[in-house]
Amino acid sequence: MTRAFADTRRLAERVRALLSSGDPVLRPLGEGRELARAFGELEAATERSFWRVADRHVPSIARAMDHLNHRTRSRGLHERVVFSTRHAHESPLLTSFDSGCRIGPVHLKMIVLDERYLVVPGPDGVAVSGSAYGSDDPDLVALACAAFEEA
Repeated sequence: MTRAFADTRRLAERVRALLSSGDPVLRPLGEGRELARAFGELEAATERSFWRVADRHVPSIARAMDHLNHRTRSRGLHERVVFSTRHAHESPLLTSFDSGCRIGPVHLKMIVLDERYLVVPGPDGVAVSGSAYGSDDPDLVALACAAFEEA
């Protein structure tokens, strides 16, 4: 990462340190069905905005989460999505799946809800089905918002 991504670098380092130390600032949201349930609860509690940075669009995951995405959009939440530049080159139909997406460098996958709650992937190798951690720590969420703007 270049100097232009200072907040993103700081966020990635902080998240990595919190995950490796087991710091309770990042709390596990679960994996598999437990994670899907947690995402449903987070979506229902979200009032204004949903920001997501993803390295790629995975149609099978998008289909599995379609009911949440539809509910989010039908409630009029402000949605912002960034997909990686690499993925845009590999998937020329990307904007067909998400016409409002932005394309840019993705150094850390994350979701920011209402600019008050952060979701990041769990550490690599933790679970086959994937896991996620969440935080409402104001300093960490503010750093995530700044990093989102860099993407």
